[in-house]
Amino acid sequence: MSVDEANFNFLKEISDAVSENISIQIKIIKNTASWDF
Repeated sequence: MSVDEANFNFLKEISDAVSENISIQIKIIKNTASWDF
């Protein structure tokens, strides 16, 4: 595996984790908010 491939995989894992975290936070906000989105 080249350095570029390793960097790409690393960034992809980070972006996947970030997007998963954001969707969890949105669910929490929706659950705690008194209004509908």
